[in-house]
Amino acid sequence: MQRIHQTAADQVAVELRRRILTGELPVGAHLRQEAVAEMFGLSRIPVREALQRLDAEGWVTFAPHRGAFVSGLSATEVTELFELRLLLEPHLLARAVPCFDAPALQTLEAAADAFEAALDRTDRHGWGAANRLFHQQLYLPAVRPRIMALTQSFDERVEAYVGAHLALAGIAPRAVTEHRQLVEAVRDRDGERAVHVLREHLERTRDELTGWIARGGDTS
Repeated sequence: MQRIHQTAADQVAVELRRRILTGELPVGAHLRQEAVAEMFGLSRIPVREALQRLDAEGWVTFAPHRGAFVSGLSATEVTELFELRLLLEPHLLARAVPCFDAPALQTLEAAADAFEAALDRTDRHGWGAANRLFHQQLYLPAVRPRIMALTQSFDERVEAYVGAHLALAGIAPRAVTEHRQLVEAVRDRDGERAVHVLREHLERTRDELTGWIARGGDTS
């Protein structure tokens, strides 16, 4: 019986995390246990377990006598997440570049195309996922699954902000250009240039995101 509840809790956690990532559940949304349980057709036990797990992961917070709410990130928290990304992702890319074969390069190019196609659509929900997929394909040939899992978790935490970030004036075209520069460096097997472009890409994104959060999400 415990295993059934655990499986149900896993499913609830995955689905709630997905809805937070896509913006379907925005920052500050109230996650009432009764409503979530009704949504999934479950008892409150696996829902409570799923929410506690998401709380431990930083996706939700519990307010006394009020329940769970979708968590936001402060500028300080975003800065820390990018510090971690800047430690790990250049390392992965440096290992990955010499390992790219023709199929892996083709997959990376397809991910860059998919990111551009996502930007052409007005629905922002897919922008963050397309960006995250590109970065996954960029590091995959390094064959470091544990480090990849860490970087993906850091990337996921800021994904809900990516749509708003890309909507800022001039950001989307520059992101496309930088992704194309990364593809070109990988194609040329120029690991040093690829790492340089990646570092500047991550640092600029960090600075823009923290500035946007400090302005209270103002897109003007």
